[in-house]
Amino acid sequence: MLTLLAVIAGSIAASGAFVSASYERQRVALEQKPTIFLACEPEFRALDAAERIKPETNAAFLTNRGARWIHIADFELDQTPAPFARCTLSNYGRLPVLNLSLGLLIRGSKTSLDVPGLASSDRYSFSLINGTSAYLRFSFEPVVTLTRVDTGSQDSVPLYLSQALVRMQQRTVEPSGTR
Repeated sequence: MLTLLAVIAGSIAASGAFVSASYERQRVALEQKPTIFLACEPEFRALDAAERIKPETNAAFLTNRGARWIHIADFELDQTPAPFARCTLSNYGRLPVLNLSLGLLIRGSKTSLDVPGLASSDRYSFSLINGTSAYLRFSFEPVVTLTRVDTGSQDSVPLYLSQALVRMQQRTVEPSGTR
């Protein structure tokens, strides 16, 4: 009888250890999962100037042929079209990520914006500029391609979008003149 009781107790202990190890593996996998968030807000030059908010020096210049990064220096401010949005790309994951590629649709044509990397809890701020002379529609794809530092593999993971960005993507953007 004691032998049977010992076998049952051993089986329960082994099952408990297996379940505990399984939960621990799931917890570690969840902590290592990349979590990328993109938030964009409309940019209003007059309000930013009143609140003494400096414009972003990095901007995504959206044209009919795609998107490209431009750097705006102080001496070029009066020669550059005014941005229509200020964006922040954030890494809420516990590990850094490399080679992020944000898919973007501009007037139905696919393009991408590349960010070299984001450390854990890091942010990358930039503006969006309508580089055309016409009204523009754009949308970010809900998936970002990146390289994970823990595995070294390239993965596609969800790109979480702010509600303000989702609303902004449902409207057309006016052509912008220089500031």
